[in-house]
Amino acid sequence: LTCPNDCGACCGNGNCSVSENENCYTCEADCGKCCGDGNCNATFAETCDSCAADCGQCCGNGAKDSQFGENCYNCETDFGKCCGDGVCNKQAPFNETCVSCPSDCGKCCGDGQCVSEHGETCLSCEADCKCSTSRLCISPRIAPVTGRPKSEYWLTLIT
Repeated sequence: LTCPNDCGACCGNGNCSVSENENCYTCEADCGKCCGDGNCNATFAETCDSCAADCGQCCGNGAKDSQFGENCYNCETDFGKCCGDGVCNKQAPFNETCVSCPSDCGKCCGDGQCVSEHGETCLSCEADCKCSTSRLCISPRIAPVTGRPKSEYWLTLIT
């Protein structure tokens, strides 16, 4: 079959013809489905992400399949725990901070920044938030994302 005009289309004739470049992706009618045939075929780009039926689930396969979105939060089985790995992963999807993961990011109090979003006040963290003698706590408000002071200050009356 070299001329579909004379002989008819190859795909759909009931014969999976490899010589005519038919395969499960180019002619499912003749060759059947790729995914679900029981073979994890890399030639047809089957992976644990695209065809779990043939290749198995990504999470739990012992491989760190980060190219398929796996990470320590959604697949602790393959990656291990996020918090406690010795790395302060501040970027998404981890978003570790001194509040969510002090073992990796260090303690909030004592880092030289008075961050109210971390619950720091002059009462809870005198090392970072200084209180005035008039019993007012004057603490620069720190932006939690950048860690830089804002032009705002928190005032807390000590009772």
